[in-house]
Amino acid sequence: MSFVDSTGQPWPIAWNTSGNSANPDGSTNCASGKSGASAGNPAVETTGFYTCVPFKGSNTINIEPMSLQPRGGLLVTLQNAPKPVSFLLIAGRGSYDDNLTVRMSEGGPNAREPVDSRPGVPATGEPYMNAMLSGIPPASAIPLAVEGISPDDVRAWRIGNEVYLRTRLHLMTPSSDSMEQGEGGYTLYAFHESPVVLLSDAGRTVSAHIRDAQ
Repeated sequence: MSFVDSTGQPWPIAWNTSGNSANPDGSTNCASGKSGASAGNPAVETTGFYTCVPFKGSNTINIEPMSLQPRGGLLVTLQNAPKPVSFLLIAGRGSYDDNLTVRMSEGGPNAREPVDSRPGVPATGEPYMNAMLSGIPPASAIPLAVEGISPDDVRAWRIGNEVYLRTRLHLMTPSSDSMEQGEGGYTLYAFHESPVVLLSDAGRTVSAHIRDAQ
């Protein structure tokens, strides 16, 4: 499980330099005893599961069950966060969360500056936009073809009258109605349908055409 802030940047798990072990069996954190490991333990409390934060400053926690049918709780305090984040962990059948990213609604200590500083461009927290940042559009999204730029750099979909553009580049025009930032430097822009967009790639302006996929 990894934690990111509202701008998609890693949010480190807090560290207690003189705290007790986070694990219910009293075992030390997985980084303890390693060369260069920091003293103390991560600010994590749990029941029914073994947890591991690999190093101080990490935003990732590994969770392993302590029984065949585990059920328990997890309390994680993030660095400089106003309160801990709590979870109820229950064993299930048929599927499991292999890599879960928890996105916080606030900016963390590593928050990026807004990509677009114009007023009135909200960073929405819609679940489907978070999924699209990972390249997983909802069933209602219609894939669009983007010409003039590598498909590795841009993906686009249409939902209703809105176009959703997932890219690491900066959208110059048209102006976006909403935007969401994610891991890996990706931003998802939503704007009213436009056949042409202008993007900035490290200061170089790139023109791309958007049309219905064949």
